[in-house]
Amino acid sequence: MKQFFTPNLVRQLPVAVISGGLIAMIGFKSQTVHIPFLINVVLSLGLGWLQPRKGWLLALLQTLTILVTYSLFSNSSLLVPAQPEVARFAALLAVFPTLTGAFMGALLGRTIKDKQ
Repeated sequence: MKQFFTPNLVRQLPVAVISGGLIAMIGFKSQTVHIPFLINVVLSLGLGWLQPRKGWLLALLQTLTILVTYSLFSNSSLLVPAQPEVARFAALLAVFPTLTGAFMGALLGRTIKDKQ
């Protein structure tokens, strides 16, 4: 039986955490929801590309990080949102572009790697 948490996957877990925190911070500084969602899809696509078979785990970790980071920032004065409703909307709906981007990245990664 293969090991689930491979060394490659364990090395990529911090990437998901850092990208989730970055997406939440961008949501706090953005005037509209378009930029945080674009950054979210691009970074999630990268996570799916890194782990074509287990990208869903990285996507869930990224989503959890976005929600925790939003909660920490909104309950403190570390980072004041430019538009509070934009930050809340981008954080709460982050699960959809994250999972979609990771799925598309995994599909693209598997397709290209299988062709080689």
